[in-house]
Amino acid sequence: RSSAGGPASALLVPHGPIELVGPVLAPTLAAAPPAERVDFIVVLGADHHPGLLPYAVLDKPYRTPLGLAPCADDVVAALVRRIPWLEREAIRHRTAHSIEWSVLYLQHLYGDAMPPVVPLLCGATVCADGRAHDGVAELATALEAMLDGANALVCASAELTHAGPAYGRPMLDMAGLDAVIARDRALLDALVRGRARDVLALGIDVAGQGRPSGLPVLLTLAETLSVDARTRVSAYELVQPEGVEPGWIGLAGLVSTTG
Repeated sequence: RSSAGGPASALLVPHGPIELVGPVLAPTLAAAPPAERVDFIVVLGADHHPGLLPYAVLDKPYRTPLGLAPCADDVVAALVRRIPWLEREAIRHRTAHSIEWSVLYLQHLYGDAMPPVVPLLCGATVCADGRAHDGVAELATALEAMLDGANALVCASAELTHAGPAYGRPMLDMAGLDAVIARDRALLDALVRGRARDVLALGIDVAGQGRPSGLPVLLTLAETLSVDARTRVSAYELVQPEGVEPGWIGLAGLVSTTG
Protein backbone atom coordinates (compact mmCIF):
# COMPACT_ATOMS: atom_id res chain seq x y z
CA ARG A 1 0.00 0.00 0.00
CA SER A 2 1.28 3.48 -0.89
CA SER A 3 0.96 6.47 1.41
CA ALA A 4 0.37 9.98 0.09
CA GLY A 5 3.06 12.50 0.87
CA GLY A 6 4.75 13.38 -2.40
CA PRO A 7 5.01 16.53 -4.50
CA ALA A 8 2.95 15.54 -7.55
CA SER A 9 0.50 17.90 -9.25
CA ALA A 10 -0.48 15.33 -11.90
CA LEU A 11 -0.36 11.55 -12.23
CA LEU A 12 -0.94 8.99 -14.96
CA VAL A 13 -2.22 5.65 -13.69
CA PRO A 14 -3.54 2.50 -15.41
CA HIS A 15 -6.94 0.99 -14.63
CA GLY A 16 -7.71 -2.62 -13.87
CA PRO A 17 -7.53 -5.26 -11.14
CA ILE A 18 -4.94 -4.43 -8.51
CA GLU A 19 -3.06 -7.69 -9.05
CA LEU A 20 -2.44 -6.60 -12.65
CA VAL A 21 -1.71 -2.88 -12.23
CA GLY A 22 -0.27 -2.87 -8.71
CA PRO A 23 3.44 -2.86 -9.68
CA VAL A 24 2.86 0.26 -11.80
CA LEU A 25 0.34 1.88 -9.48
CA ALA A 26 2.36 1.71 -6.25
CA PRO A 27 5.39 3.83 -7.24
CA THR A 28 3.09 6.32 -8.97
CA LEU A 29 0.66 6.87 -6.10
CA ALA A 30 3.60 7.19 -3.72
CA ALA A 31 4.20 10.62 -5.26
CA ALA A 32 0.64 11.85 -4.61
CA PRO A 33 0.36 14.85 -2.28
CA PRO A 34 -1.18 14.43 1.19
CA ALA A 35 -4.91 15.02 1.51
CA GLU A 36 -4.47 18.30 3.37
CA ARG A 37 -2.76 19.73 0.28
CA VAL A 38 -5.53 18.68 -2.14
CA ASP A 39 -8.78 20.63 -2.42
CA PHE A 40 -10.04 18.54 -5.34
CA ILE A 41 -8.88 15.90 -7.84
CA VAL A 42 -9.59 16.15 -11.57
CA VAL A 43 -9.90 12.54 -12.77
CA LEU A 44 -9.47 12.15 -16.53
CA GLY A 45 -10.88 8.82 -17.66
CA ALA A 46 -10.91 6.90 -20.93
CA ASP A 47 -14.29 6.41 -22.59
CA HIS A 48 -14.27 3.69 -25.26
CA HIS A 49 -17.96 4.00 -26.13
CA PRO A 50 -19.55 6.18 -28.84
CA GLY A 51 -20.03 9.84 -28.10
CA LEU A 52 -20.58 12.96 -30.18
CA LEU A 53 -18.56 15.25 -27.92
CA PRO A 54 -14.93 14.96 -26.85
CA TYR A 55 -15.58 15.28 -23.12
CA ALA A 56 -18.30 14.56 -20.58
CA VAL A 57 -18.29 15.75 -16.97
CA LEU A 58 -20.41 14.38 -14.13
CA ASP A 59 -21.80 16.27 -11.14
CA LYS A 60 -22.47 13.22 -8.96
CA PRO A 61 -20.39 11.31 -6.39
CA TYR A 62 -18.92 7.88 -7.10
CA ARG A 63 -19.85 4.94 -4.88
CA THR A 64 -17.30 2.12 -4.72
CA PRO A 65 -16.76 -0.83 -2.36
CA LEU A 66 -14.71 1.60 -0.25
CA GLY A 67 -17.57 4.06 0.16
CA LEU A 68 -18.79 7.31 -1.36
CA ALA A 69 -16.27 9.57 -3.09
CA PRO A 70 -17.65 13.13 -3.02
CA CYS A 71 -17.95 15.25 -6.14
CA ALA A 72 -16.37 18.72 -6.26
CA ASP A 73 -19.72 20.27 -7.20
CA ASP A 74 -18.47 23.85 -7.21
CA VAL A 75 -15.59 23.05 -9.56
CA VAL A 76 -17.84 21.05 -11.90
CA ALA A 77 -20.35 23.90 -11.95
CA ALA A 78 -17.60 26.40 -12.75
CA LEU A 79 -16.37 24.21 -15.62
CA VAL A 80 -19.88 23.89 -17.04
CA ARG A 81 -20.36 27.66 -16.88
CA ARG A 82 -17.25 28.01 -19.03
CA ILE A 83 -18.07 25.07 -21.35
CA PRO A 84 -21.82 24.32 -21.24
CA TRP A 85 -21.60 21.27 -23.53
CA LEU A 86 -19.49 19.38 -20.97
CA GLU A 87 -22.64 18.12 -19.23
CA ARG A 88 -24.63 17.15 -22.33
CA GLU A 89 -23.39 13.54 -22.47
CA ALA A 90 -23.05 12.82 -18.75
CA ILE A 91 -24.89 9.52 -19.34
CA ARG A 92 -21.65 8.13 -20.81
CA HIS A 93 -20.34 7.80 -17.24
CA ARG A 94 -22.78 4.90 -16.69
CA THR A 95 -20.74 2.51 -18.82
CA ALA A 96 -17.18 3.86 -18.50
CA HIS A 97 -15.08 2.11 -15.85
CA SER A 98 -11.71 3.87 -15.88
CA ILE A 99 -12.73 6.66 -13.52
CA GLU A 100 -14.28 4.17 -11.10
CA TRP A 101 -11.00 2.26 -10.90
CA SER A 102 -9.06 5.48 -10.30
CA VAL A 103 -11.46 6.63 -7.60
CA LEU A 104 -11.09 3.25 -5.91
CA TYR A 105 -7.29 3.55 -5.91
CA LEU A 106 -7.49 7.11 -4.56
CA GLN A 107 -9.92 6.08 -1.82
CA HIS A 108 -7.50 3.34 -0.80
CA LEU A 109 -4.73 5.94 -0.72
CA TYR A 110 -6.54 8.72 1.12
CA GLY A 111 -9.04 6.78 3.22
CA ASP A 112 -11.55 8.94 5.09
CA ALA A 113 -9.68 12.07 3.97
CA MET A 114 -10.52 11.43 0.29
CA PRO A 115 -10.73 14.82 -1.50
CA PRO A 116 -13.72 15.53 -3.79
CA VAL A 117 -13.35 14.63 -7.46
CA VAL A 118 -14.14 16.18 -10.83
CA PRO A 119 -14.95 13.16 -13.07
CA LEU A 120 -14.17 13.98 -16.69
CA LEU A 121 -14.39 11.40 -19.50
CA CYS A 122 -12.25 11.74 -22.62
CA GLY A 123 -13.83 10.17 -25.71
CA ALA A 124 -12.59 9.08 -29.12
CA THR A 125 -13.54 12.40 -30.76
CA VAL A 126 -10.76 14.08 -28.74
CA CYS A 127 -8.38 13.02 -31.51
CA ALA A 128 -10.46 11.60 -34.35
CA ASP A 129 -9.07 11.69 -37.90
CA GLY A 130 -5.54 12.25 -36.62
CA ARG A 131 -6.15 15.76 -35.31
CA ALA A 132 -7.14 17.28 -32.01
CA HIS A 133 -10.77 18.35 -31.58
CA ASP A 134 -11.32 22.09 -31.03
CA GLY A 135 -12.72 21.17 -27.63
CA VAL A 136 -9.27 20.03 -26.45
CA ALA A 137 -7.89 23.57 -26.44
CA GLU A 138 -11.16 24.85 -24.98
CA LEU A 139 -10.96 22.43 -22.06
CA ALA A 140 -7.23 23.03 -21.55
CA THR A 141 -7.86 26.78 -21.25
CA ALA A 142 -10.70 26.25 -18.79
CA LEU A 143 -8.72 23.80 -16.66
CA GLU A 144 -5.71 26.13 -16.64
CA ALA A 145 -7.90 28.84 -15.14
CA MET A 146 -9.45 26.43 -12.62
CA LEU A 147 -6.11 24.94 -11.54
CA ASP A 148 -4.20 28.22 -11.32
CA GLY A 149 -3.46 28.82 -7.66
CA ALA A 150 -5.60 25.86 -6.56
CA ASN A 151 -4.47 22.96 -4.42
CA ALA A 152 -5.47 20.40 -7.00
CA LEU A 153 -4.30 17.04 -8.32
CA VAL A 154 -4.89 15.81 -11.87
CA CYS A 155 -5.15 12.02 -12.07
CA ALA A 156 -5.30 10.66 -15.62
CA SER A 157 -6.47 7.07 -16.05
CA ALA A 158 -5.26 5.52 -19.31
CA GLU A 159 -3.41 2.58 -20.79
CA LEU A 160 -1.25 2.36 -23.87
CA THR A 161 -0.98 -0.76 -26.02
CA HIS A 162 -3.97 -3.13 -26.16
CA ALA A 163 -2.70 -5.88 -28.44
CA GLY A 164 -3.30 -9.45 -29.55
CA PRO A 165 -6.33 -11.72 -30.13
CA ALA A 166 -7.78 -10.85 -26.71
CA TYR A 167 -8.51 -7.41 -28.17
CA GLY A 168 -9.60 -8.62 -31.61
CA ARG A 169 -6.18 -7.99 -33.14
CA PRO A 170 -3.50 -10.17 -34.76
CA MET A 171 -1.09 -12.29 -32.76
CA LEU A 172 2.20 -10.54 -32.00
CA ASP A 173 5.62 -11.96 -32.75
CA MET A 174 8.80 -10.65 -31.10
CA ALA A 175 9.20 -7.92 -33.71
CA GLY A 176 5.63 -6.80 -33.06
CA LEU A 177 6.18 -6.78 -29.31
CA ASP A 178 9.30 -4.67 -29.75
CA ALA A 179 7.35 -2.28 -31.99
CA VAL A 180 4.49 -1.65 -29.56
CA ILE A 181 6.91 -1.22 -26.64
CA ALA A 182 8.90 1.32 -28.67
CA ARG A 183 5.68 3.18 -29.56
CA ASP A 184 4.57 3.23 -25.91
CA ARG A 185 7.92 4.51 -24.69
CA ALA A 186 8.03 7.20 -27.39
CA LEU A 187 4.60 8.41 -26.27
CA LEU A 188 5.73 8.54 -22.65
CA ASP A 189 8.83 10.46 -23.69
CA ALA A 190 6.64 13.01 -25.49
CA LEU A 191 4.61 13.46 -22.30
CA VAL A 192 7.79 13.87 -20.25
CA ARG A 193 8.95 16.57 -22.68
CA GLY A 194 5.54 18.27 -22.67
CA ARG A 195 5.06 17.83 -26.42
CA ALA A 196 1.31 17.49 -27.00
CA ARG A 197 1.72 17.53 -30.79
CA ASP A 198 4.14 14.63 -30.58
CA VAL A 199 1.69 12.67 -28.42
CA LEU A 200 -0.89 12.94 -31.19
CA ALA A 201 1.63 12.18 -33.95
CA LEU A 202 3.01 9.13 -32.16
CA GLY A 203 -0.40 7.68 -31.28
CA ILE A 204 -0.57 5.58 -34.43
CA ASP A 205 -1.37 1.99 -35.32
CA VAL A 206 1.70 -0.21 -34.89
CA ALA A 207 1.92 -3.84 -36.09
CA GLY A 208 -1.82 -3.88 -36.81
CA GLN A 209 -2.64 -3.36 -33.11
CA GLY A 210 -4.51 -0.06 -33.39
CA ARG A 211 -3.83 3.22 -31.63
CA PRO A 212 -2.99 3.36 -27.93
CA SER A 213 -6.10 2.59 -25.89
CA GLY A 214 -5.99 5.77 -23.83
CA LEU A 215 -4.75 8.22 -26.48
CA PRO A 216 -7.57 10.77 -25.86
CA VAL A 217 -6.63 10.86 -22.16
CA LEU A 218 -2.90 11.09 -22.92
CA LEU A 219 -3.44 14.01 -25.30
CA THR A 220 -5.68 15.79 -22.80
CA LEU A 221 -3.11 15.27 -20.05
CA ALA A 222 -0.36 16.65 -22.30
CA GLU A 223 -2.43 19.78 -22.97
CA THR A 224 -3.24 20.15 -19.26
CA LEU A 225 0.28 19.90 -17.85
CA SER A 226 1.82 23.21 -16.86
CA VAL A 227 4.56 24.56 -19.14
CA ASP A 228 6.97 24.47 -16.19
CA ALA A 229 6.03 20.93 -15.19
CA ARG A 230 8.75 18.39 -14.50
CA THR A 231 7.47 14.98 -15.53
CA ARG A 232 9.01 11.54 -15.16
CA VAL A 233 8.04 7.95 -15.90
CA SER A 234 7.45 6.15 -12.60
CA ALA A 235 6.91 2.71 -14.18
CA TYR A 236 6.18 0.93 -17.45
CA GLU A 237 5.32 -2.71 -18.13
CA LEU A 238 3.87 -4.67 -21.03
CA VAL A 239 1.79 -7.32 -19.27
CA GLN A 240 -0.32 -10.31 -20.31
CA PRO A 241 -3.67 -10.50 -18.51
CA GLU A 242 -5.24 -13.88 -17.88
CA GLY A 243 -7.81 -14.97 -20.45
CA VAL A 244 -8.78 -17.46 -23.12
CA GLU A 245 -7.02 -15.52 -25.88
CA PRO A 246 -3.51 -14.07 -25.55
CA GLY A 247 -3.21 -10.32 -25.22
CA TRP A 248 -0.88 -7.59 -24.04
CA ILE A 249 -1.50 -4.31 -22.20
CA GLY A 250 0.92 -1.41 -21.93
CA LEU A 251 0.70 -0.09 -18.36
CA ALA A 252 2.45 3.14 -17.42
CA GLY A 253 2.76 5.56 -14.55
CA LEU A 254 3.80 9.21 -14.80
CA VAL A 255 4.48 11.75 -12.07
CA SER A 256 4.44 15.47 -12.83
CA THR A 257 5.42 18.25 -10.42
CA THR A 258 5.40 22.04 -10.62
CA GLY A 259 6.95 24.85 -8.62
